[in-house]
Amino acid sequence: MNQKVYYLASPYSHKDPDVVENRYQQVEEAAAILSMRGFTLIEPIASSHHKAKKYQLPTDYEFWNNKCKSLINISHGLIVLTIDGWSESIGVTDEIKYAESRGLPILFASLDDIREHKIVVQAVDDRFFKRMCILIGRCVLIGLVLWGVVVDLGTHI
Repeated sequence: MNQKVYYLASPYSHKDPDVVENRYQQVEEAAAILSMRGFTLIEPIASSHHKAKKYQLPTDYEFWNNKCKSLINISHGLIVLTIDGWSESIGVTDEIKYAESRGLPILFASLDDIREHKIVVQAVDDRFFKRMCILIGRCVLIGLVLWGVVVDLGTHI
């Protein structure tokens, strides 16, 4: 079976080590739930947190930037975990821009929505337009217009 692989993006670095640990715990939980739901994930935070602590690896995005982009290159899309700090994160912002530049679908999901199975994926895919949007709680896509036609394609994950 040829399964799609998704890169799980989330904030990590912070001056407070308790915030870093909390972010790791949230990413690990999200990755476990998504894995149980059939996703194949590239999880840089979940897979590198213990190594970074044990071997005193840098935790800033500058160190991980090229490694993360290499992993995004082999993924089929990005899942952005929208935990505290995600929209201010230099790493997450850069990963989103990089995925967009490669034409990859980007999914945004909170940990609560992943826990409660409230994620609905709305997808449109053609040679000119490839993007996925996540709507929480309702299977309605308002305002997406492709060549003058409103598209409403819903699939529960």
